[in-house]
Amino acid sequence: MNAGVMGLNVNSSKLSTISDNIANSETKGYKRSMMEFSSLVLTERPTSYDAGGVRAATVRDVEEQGALLSTRNVMDLAISGRGFLPVTDITAIKRGDATLPQMLTRTGSFRPDENGVMRTTSGYALMGWKAVDGAFPDGVARESATDLSPINISDVALAAEPTKQITLGANLDARLTGQRATPAPKPFPISVEYFDVLGGAEKLDIRFTPDNAVANNWTMGVYLPGSAAPVGFFSLRFASETLPIDAPGGPLQAGYLESVIASGAPETDPVSGALLYIDPTDPDLRTTTQINPVAYYSGGAPTDDAATGLRLYSDGEGGFTTSDTATTPPIPLFYDVLLVPPVTETDTGVEAFDDGSGAATSDASLTGLKVYDGGGGALSFSDDDPPLFMAPNDTDTTLTQINALATGILGANGGVWHPEDGEIAVKLSDGLERRIRLGELGMQGDLSQFKAESQPSNITKDGSPVSEIVGLEISEAGIMDAIFGSGFRKSIYKIPIGNVQNPNGLNALDGQVFTLSRESGSVYYYDAGDGPTGRLVSSALEESTTDLAEELTQLIKTQRAYSSNAKIIQTVDEMLQETTNLKR
Repeated sequence: MNAGVMGLNVNSSKLSTISDNIANSETKGYKRSMMEFSSLVLTERPTSYDAGGVRAATVRDVEEQGALLSTRNVMDLAISGRGFLPVTDITAIKRGDATLPQMLTRTGSFRPDENGVMRTTSGYALMGWKAVDGAFPDGVARESATDLSPINISDVALAAEPTKQITLGANLDARLTGQRATPAPKPFPISVEYFDVLGGAEKLDIRFTPDNAVANNWTMGVYLPGSAAPVGFFSLRFASETLPIDAPGGPLQAGYLESVIASGAPETDPVSGALLYIDPTDPDLRTTTQINPVAYYSGGAPTDDAATGLRLYSDGEGGFTTSDTATTPPIPLFYDVLLVPPVTETDTGVEAFDDGSGAATSDASLTGLKVYDGGGGALSFSDDDPPLFMAPNDTDTTLTQINALATGILGANGGVWHPEDGEIAVKLSDGLERRIRLGELGMQGDLSQFKAESQPSNITKDGSPVSEIVGLEISEAGIMDAIFGSGFRKSIYKIPIGNVQNPNGLNALDGQVFTLSRESGSVYYYDAGDGPTGRLVSSALEESTTDLAEELTQLIKTQRAYSSNAKIIQTVDEMLQETTNLKR
């Protein structure tokens, strides 16, 4: 009779699991329950048999995967393969608990609540690793939910992405360089839009100035609108021939960049704010006068005292003086364009000049005279010819009467050339560095110089103005991107997939959610698709694993087993009744 009673109990429990399975046949993510029976064996004797009965254990087949059903909601998530989504209790979030409970689920239909937290109607919030400026930090904890946070889209309702990269495609007219034209050719301006850190659209003025004296040479200044001082200043030289990589000076590609030199940003007077130029009398001095000295043959310009500005003379004894009566006649000191000190004859008082080999000479025709353009590259000492002026590099001559802007250290204020990338870098008023791509040296690039009109060709930039979020997108790798009205997209979270050694050992809670147990083992969070985990599927839900046909079949079998056990009890009762009747 005891065996029959136990049979009634376990079949009653099995009937409960069948009822639960059938009731949840349409519940997304539901895992069906089963009863596993095992016999109880009492001590067996050769001459008799004692019925031990049966016992049962409830098993939830969490490992079994249901079919995936496509939906129209991007935040309907399922897993194609092994693993679980990390979730937590929304109540704990609203309480502000420092440590949120760690839970797992196979699927869920998530919607933002009034605070922007992605949650299910059952009250479970989706969790993920939060991105920082669109990138995910390395070294996150994967053995626990320590670094996971509830996914909240209210933080990205508005967003902007500052411009970091500009590609400057343009052609510069090669016919404007080296022509010694009067007046000199005007700069070629290009206005480029970029986005600042607040999402505002700003402008950069880029001016390309042809070198009127030297062919294929240009200067490039990058300016903020209304500013006379550039944030980046560069000297560009374009190749006039094509050379292979194994040729001396190669590789070169005719019409494209041969060299780029960052010239720094011009200095300004700290009091007036006026641009400073190199003083014609001393390259270590500064002036607001924009005029370079007339070129001297070897002798250069006279030297003045740096402190007083007075002309320096030889004192006849190898020293210096500002008195023009110390020697007869007074001997002005000269320096050449390479800043080599001149030679003076202190014994005779005759002005001495450098003959070009370092020896002294009194022949003033060799040095100390103004130099003129004799045509064809030759020098002339006749003032009937056009005067030559000292070029900004202090080693060449130019027909252009303008001295070089005084600049700080090469690459100052972000004006840096990165040859490995073919890009210049400038730092703008919002403190961010922008890269402007020109092209690699010696190769066909974005910036060219051909004998055609100067004009922009292809100017592109990254970044985005401020705009509102209009949608979400989740990749198979679990990357959640926010999509904004401007077309800009930004990665905001990464949803990992947790794996446990024994999924069937998890504790089941309401709402198709599970917690860890001793039997399940610990969890380890993988990037979706890595390790043993499956890929994340957006716009899909996992259906219940209940098989109605199977459950109905089990229902019939359970009903019969229950009736049979009841019959056993009835039969035993009749046998006991017969035994009782024997006493009568």
